[in-house]
Amino acid sequence: MELKKYLFLIVFCILVYSADAASIDDISENVDEISAYLKDFFEGTPKENIEIVIGENVRIEDKVLFNMIKSQSPELQGIEIISDDNQEEIEGKSLVLIGSKKTNRITKNLGTIDSFETKKFSPIILRSGNLDDGSRALVVYTEREDIMLENNAVKRSPLKKFMDEKYIPAAATLLSIFLLYLWRVLSNTLIEIFNDFISSKILQKKTEGKTTTKKKVHKIKPHEFISLSEIIAFILFVGIFAIVQTWTWVSDFSDFKSLFIVNLIVIGIISFLREFVRLVFCFKKKLRSEFVFWPFGTFLTIASTYLGNTFSMISYTLLDEDEADEKIFGKGSLVISLFTYLIVIFCYILNLFNPSIYLQMSFVYAQMILFIELFPMEPMAGYDIKKWNFFIWIIIYILCFLSYVYLNFTVYV
Repeated sequence: MELKKYLFLIVFCILVYSADAASIDDISENVDEISAYLKDFFEGTPKENIEIVIGENVRIEDKVLFNMIKSQSPELQGIEIISDDNQEEIEGKSLVLIGSKKTNRITKNLGTIDSFETKKFSPIILRSGNLDDGSRALVVYTEREDIMLENNAVKRSPLKKFMDEKYIPAAATLLSIFLLYLWRVLSNTLIEIFNDFISSKILQKKTEGKTTTKKKVHKIKPHEFISLSEIIAFILFVGIFAIVQTWTWVSDFSDFKSLFIVNLIVIGIISFLREFVRLVFCFKKKLRSEFVFWPFGTFLTIASTYLGNTFSMISYTLLDEDEADEKIFGKGSLVISLFTYLIVIFCYILNLFNPSIYLQMSFVYAQMILFIELFPMEPMAGYDIKKWNFFIWIIIYILCFLSYVYLNFTVYV
């Protein structure tokens, strides 16, 4: 039993605990105090009248924590843990609810929870009280759940009228992909029609003996490090994405301004670092690339967010080179993607030890932008990486997809 206890403690220290309390002895002491509290709370209550309900969205490190507590609490041993969708099984019973309102549906549905007594055994929070039917309830969760924000895009989606919330992100994403594909088809068709029209006009003017003047087209200057148009595109990109991410994650619109400033800082720093990597790579490889604003992508970003899941790019990188240089740029795109993934991992792990809105918004944004840009369709970076090396692209895309689903739809939704 002692070995099992300390194995749990070691895992918990690595995954969750903040630096000011990250010693096995401190955690062990808190767990012992919680076990004593549980003994007093459920004294006289038969085990058959107790149900342990774990929230569907409780994070794995918090599950490890509760298993550690349960292993040290004789009152809870031998009791089966059920999920938070078994409403019928809990009626009339005393409850141990794992997860706050953000991660446990049963906890969320308890109207009396706000009046419960609260005790803190950092980083663990216990809320206890009586239910309307006379039974008792104990809510167990970590301090991080009070700090972290929820993804509210699904809750605000107009698609709620037509489908269950859990299908909305997939539906919004598929609809966005369809619109992106439709844009490609229509834009190519319109360009061909426009070119044919211009060609016929030129031919007509030549036959009429008139001269024509070719309109100047923007040309990326060879080996230019950065241009004014890129700076403007970057500012628009950061500003619009900050609005989109704030709308998605703010719980109360009265807090919109403060969270917008957080996102402006977070997105600005991460995007600057990503673009700096791109600029240095292209400058060294003597590739002519430009960060350009994408009006249709902006529309699609806002529309997909409103539908329930952001999926598009407000801007993209335009490459003005031949096919050989496109493959070289594919390597550069991979470097940027791997760099972004490192940001995701670093911010997520750091957030486990020191929960912060800044860190949460950092790994959420970095993971979202990575998932979107790796999609294998022009003008996404995934198209360039896939063109360079399909095998490498599919590996990183699978990893990115799995972490994207976990961080965006199972952390706090």
